[in-house]
Amino acid sequence: MNDDISNTSNKIVEIFRKALTQLSFNSSRGDKERWLRYVSNNIRLFNKAVKHGNHNLGIRNKLQTNLAQLQHFKITVKNFFKERVDGNLKQKRSDRVRWEDITSAFKGRLCTGVIINLNHIDPLAFLKDSFFVFNTRINNILKSSNSLKVNTIFCAEFVIKKGSGGALNKIIGLEVNVNKYEIGLGASSYITLPQQITEKKAVINIKNNDHYCFAWSIVAALHPVEKNPQRVSKYPHYSSFRFIGSRVSLKIKAYKRFRIK
Repeated sequence: MNDDISNTSNKIVEIFRKALTQLSFNSSRGDKERWLRYVSNNIRLFNKAVKHGNHNLGIRNKLQTNLAQLQHFKITVKNFFKERVDGNLKQKRSDRVRWEDITSAFKGRLCTGVIINLNHIDPLAFLKDSFFVFNTRINNILKSSNSLKVNTIFCAEFVIKKGSGGALNKIIGLEVNVNKYEIGLGASSYITLPQQITEKKAVINIKNNDHYCFAWSIVAALHPVEKNPQRVSKYPHYSSFRFIGSRVSLKIKAYKRFRIK
């Protein structure tokens, strides 16, 4: 069942990809409107499949990527309705790249979108334009989420030429997935540091056996010792300090709110 869905979505994308090679600014308005209607209907179907389908991880990712390609086709066809000025489009950034939200394949994801390429040929120029769009979106999301995990997928068509390997044929866009990221899900006990950190001898890693690493690190900063600074026995117990504004067992987002009296 999953393979059938994947293959069907691939075939639909291929149909629109071929249609795009035939459409242009000079195509009739009726042709452009017809293909725009076709792709809009398929985007709705893809959205339902991504949102409500009970698919495995690979299929969900595939549907999401194919959905991004359909959005690329839709925006490109819409662009064909614009009038040219002296034979060319006015070159605003919005004429070169465009952000489109797409349905995420994962419920916990904050945002999924695609930065669609409209007329770039050079990947570096496309990525430079994309950065401005990307930066605006991320900064807006950071207003409500302190830390994010973001991954991007560069989508393009390549052609295989005999004797010379693959060559870039067309840039489709940049798929962007934004997830909330917790740096440390809560308090923890002692863990061994990576070798490259311990060799620098710049970090004191206290060997506590409770869940109050943060409290012990504050105590160690207030009462520095020269010999065996990793031992709990070298410091006054954290309970002798009054931590105000939060518990001593903290999540990272609460660190800025504590003080000691």
